[in-house]
Amino acid sequence: MLSIWNYRIIQRYENSLGRLSFVYVRKKTKWIKNIFVALVILSVLWMLTITLFFIKEEITGHSAYYPIWMLYMIFCYVFLFLGIKHLNKVSGSVTNLEDPIQKKITNFQLSGLDHVFSERELQLVHSNPISITGILSYFATSLFDKNKRDDVLLDIVENCISQLQLQECSIYMICKENKTLIPKAIYSNKNNCEIIKRKKQIPIPIGEGTLGKVVQLEKYQCVENLSVIIGDNEKYITRRSKLSVPIFIRKKVVGVLDAEHDEKAYFKSHHIALFLLIAKLTEIKLSQINTNTNPVVLTNITNDNAYFKELDFLMKEEKIYVDPNLGLENISKRLQISSNYLSQLINKLGGCNFSDYINSYRVEEVKSKLKDPDYDNYTVLGIAMECGFNSKSPFYSAFKKHTGVSPKEYRQQQQIMS
Repeated sequence: MLSIWNYRIIQRYENSLGRLSFVYVRKKTKWIKNIFVALVILSVLWMLTITLFFIKEEITGHSAYYPIWMLYMIFCYVFLFLGIKHLNKVSGSVTNLEDPIQKKITNFQLSGLDHVFSERELQLVHSNPISITGILSYFATSLFDKNKRDDVLLDIVENCISQLQLQECSIYMICKENKTLIPKAIYSNKNNCEIIKRKKQIPIPIGEGTLGKVVQLEKYQCVENLSVIIGDNEKYITRRSKLSVPIFIRKKVVGVLDAEHDEKAYFKSHHIALFLLIAKLTEIKLSQINTNTNPVVLTNITNDNAYFKELDFLMKEEKIYVDPNLGLENISKRLQISSNYLSQLINKLGGCNFSDYINSYRVEEVKSKLKDPDYDNYTVLGIAMECGFNSKSPFYSAFKKHTGVSPKEYRQQQQIMS
C-alpha cells in the first residue's frame, strides 16, 4: 500500500510538470521509480515468506523476522516522507508563481505578445501566464522565418508534439471544390518520442465526425472519451481524448487544428485556451503569406523587442554568462523562443554574433574583478574561469578584442591608477 501511495505521488508530480519536456520529467523521477520497484519486489518477497510460514507449520522462529520487518516498514515511511519533501521542493522551484524573477520574465513575454493578440484573447493567457506565455512565445518566434504555407503548418504540428507532449497533432485544410477537409500536416509521437511524419490520409467530408462539426459550428470541440462516440469496437480506437479547434482567415473557417491523446479526459481548460491562441497565430501567419506582406507580423525585431529586453535582464541580473557551457540552445530554451530567432535577435540588436555577445559580458565581469582589491590574490586566468571562460586562449583573444590590451596589461594599468 505504501509503494502504491508513493507511485501515485510520482504520477501527480509528473503531471504538474506537464509544461516541461517528457525526457526532463522522466529524468527527474527515474531514481524514485527505481526505489518504488525495489519496494514492490521486497513486498512480494515478504508476502511469499509469510505464506510459507502458514503452509509449513514446522518452520518456527518467526520472531526473528519481526525486527527486520519493522526496519523495512520504517524504511518505507522514511522514503515516503523524504519523497514528498523532495517532490514539493522541486515542484515548487519550477512552478512558484510568486518568484519575482519569473514574474518579470512573464511580463516580458506578455509584452512580446501584445501586438499579436487582442486584449480579449490575452485574457486566456492570464489563467496560467507562466505556462501559456512561454509556449506561445516559442510558437510565435519559430514561425518568424516561415514564408510558405506548408512550412507554417508543419512547424505548428511539430511544435505541438515537442512543446506540449501530445501523442498526435494534425492540421486539416478545407477543399472548397469537393467540400472536404484535406490533411496537410500530421505528426505522431511514438517510440520514445520519435516524431513520425505521416502522409497518406483520407479526406474527411465536411459535416461528418468531430472535425466536420468544428467547420459547421465554427467552434472548437473537445471529446473526453472517443469510445463513447465510436461504440464498442475499442480495438479500432487509437486515441481516447480529442481537441479540435477551427482556424479562421477573415472570419471564415479555412481549416482545423486537431490534437489527440491516449488518456481519457486529458484536455483541460488551459489546453483549450492555448490551442485557440495557437490557431490565432496560424491565422495571422497564413494571412500574411496570402497577402504577400513582409514577414514581420508576429515578432518584430525592433529596439523595443520584449525578448531582447528579457535576454538583457537575464544577462545583467542573473549573470547567466558565468556558465561556461552556455550556448544558443540553452538561452533559447530559457527564453522559450526558437534558437534561430534568438540568433537573428542578437545579430540585429546586439550588433554582433552570439559568441561576441556573451563574451562581451564576461569581459566586463573580468574587468570589474580586476579592479576589485578583493581579487588581488587571484590569477587572471582564475578570474576568467569564474566569469564563464573555460580556457586560456579564447579568454585572451576575447579580452584583447573588446579592450585592445591584454588582461595582464589591463591589471597593471588599474594598479597604477589606484
